[in-house]
Amino acid sequence: MEEKPKCPVCEWSPNPGKHWNCLECGVDMDHFDNVARCSNCGYTHELTYCPEHLGGCGQSSAHMDWYGNFDRKLREIDIFNL
Repeated sequence: MEEKPKCPVCEWSPNPGKHWNCLECGVDMDHFDNVARCSNCGYTHELTYCPEHLGGCGQSSAHMDWYGNFDRKLREIDIFNL
């Protein structure tokens, strides 16, 4: 089962889509296409807003916190012994 990013505050999980705007250049973007880095100007967003109009809580959290325990799970996979 593939895990989707989810808000660390309310656990709302976004469907793919350009639900956010770049704070630097204003272009519509999907924060989860490129780990919150704008493909237009290269600005990296440290925070991700949980959009209320899509069912989220309206809080902003560190973008990497949206990935939950992903880093721990990567360490559990021993790619050298597959």
